[in-house]
Amino acid sequence: MNKILLLLLVLVAISFGQIEYDPTQIKGADACENCHKSAVDHWKTTSHYNVFSGNEEQVAMHRRPESKEILKKMGMKSAKRGLCTNCHFTLQQQEGKKRAKAISGPSCESCHGTASNWIEFHGVFGNDANGTKATRETETAEHKLNRLKKADDAGMIRTHDIYNIVENCFECHTVPNEELVNVGGHKAGSDIDFQNWLNKEIKHNFLYSDGASNREAPRDFEIKTRNEKSKLIGLLVDLEYSLRGFATSTEEGDYSNSMKNRIESVISKLNELKTAHNDSKIISSALNSVNEVQIELTNASSLNTIADKVKSIAQNYSQN
Repeated sequence: MNKILLLLLVLVAISFGQIEYDPTQIKGADACENCHKSAVDHWKTTSHYNVFSGNEEQVAMHRRPESKEILKKMGMKSAKRGLCTNCHFTLQQQEGKKRAKAISGPSCESCHGTASNWIEFHGVFGNDANGTKATRETETAEHKLNRLKKADDAGMIRTHDIYNIVENCFECHTVPNEELVNVGGHKAGSDIDFQNWLNKEIKHNFLYSDGASNREAPRDFEIKTRNEKSKLIGLLVDLEYSLRGFATSTEEGDYSNSMKNRIESVISKLNELKTAHNDSKIISSALNSVNEVQIELTNASSLNTIADKVKSIAQNYSQN
């Protein structure tokens, strides 16, 4: 494969999905561990950690025979450089080095955003009403509001922002790259149920228990409502990214067939959920939007328009 074609493929992947961030802004999990040791310890038990480090049960991704076969078909030499790193690793630009280095698998900043601009203040609680150093419990309401807004403005993706958290999952788990699937033979995405995956291994709500327990939801959320909302947003983002994925398809093949199957599957799941969900109007709105378009290779523009509608529905639901 010539270099120009490979560059075009990378640009297509970044313009649609797959994680895009500035490696110079990555602090790494070690920086988070200073205050969030229980969360980082939990991360070290997950597939996201072991994809880079490996263990007795899971071979590191870049050492797997199937990875080497994909690299060969794609005309690439290393899984720790280029296209593979977008999803499988966390890249950090280290001082004095010409090239960003893979330092771990998907990590804290893969979900919560690059931390350089907010890590120093997002957990600083200021002074309490008596003028002494505050804790999380004694922080004034005004300081908390300003602190969290400042963190949001600096690019931190906090747990209240369900849409952006979920989006980070689907940016990779739909494998939005036709050439990688059809030519490289990469698996065409994961059958991901966000709420189930969240409770399976990603969840790390130790913040309010001093590391004692991994809670069902952060203290600020009612668990049942939070779970219902997460499940629905997971399906809506799945629908959005499946539509966008199919819209990038240029030919009949494993990739386009997989994306079409995803669309049909998530529509079926939304229809099932609609009968019992408290927010059935949200579901109906998304389904009505999809009914406006034919799932055909020649309909890329219309499919992206519908994906934008679904995204707006999911974002508004998340923010409210």
